[in-house]
Amino acid sequence: MLRAIQVELKKLKKAPMIWISFLGVSISPILNALIFYYLKQLFKDSITWEAFLIQSISFIAVFIGILLFSLTATYVFGREYTENTIKTLFTIPLSRESIIIAKLVILLLWSLTLVLFAFLITIPMGFIIRASDLSLTLMINSLIQYLIVGLMLYALLPIVSLVTMLTRGYIPAMALAGIMTMIGLILLNSDFSIYFPWSIPGIYTIQLTQGEYLPSSSYMIMAGTFLISSIANLTYVRLADIDK
Repeated sequence: MLRAIQVELKKLKKAPMIWISFLGVSISPILNALIFYYLKQLFKDSITWEAFLIQSISFIAVFIGILLFSLTATYVFGREYTENTIKTLFTIPLSRESIIIAKLVILLLWSLTLVLFAFLITIPMGFIIRASDLSLTLMINSLIQYLIVGLMLYALLPIVSLVTMLTRGYIPAMALAGIMTMIGLILLNSDFSIYFPWSIPGIYTIQLTQGEYLPSSSYMIMAGTFLISSIANLTYVRLADIDK
């Protein structure tokens, strides 16, 4: 398993997608800072760190995250198909299942790194716009919230990876991510939002602003989505003749 992870890391070492993903996730805190700065100038009111931090991760959860994280998944799982190296991949003396698990581990590390990077970018942005009421407790709680959103977005990725392998390309998987994002936005203000996996990350951040919390069923749905789709990935590579 460790060797499979090392192989995947080596393939990503000089990949331009790494820099594209970091650039993409940095849009949220920068855009958030511009919006809050404009509102501060318009209404001459103070901005709290809590509101600023939550709004920044909300942009990722609702708008940017699903598409950006799906792009990383299609890259990790579809690169061999687009570069016609899929046959070479499965000649490595490793089981197909271990290769898929290694890819999922890479996506987990990538996802958490992206939200951590977004958090680190948000901090100087908050100082620039002179947000108020900062505390260590708030920073720790916000960091945990960012990581939770990262895990939620990651839980959706095995579905994207499965579609990528089934269609052997990026476009159908990204189209699915786009459609699910739109449906998630439509359902965001409905009672069904806490049950639809692509709405749950967004409703989680919205409820943070209202001092509310997701029901346990929403977390169970996210966990179930991840487990079922991950098992589907492993089953597919075990049974399908995917190297032709």
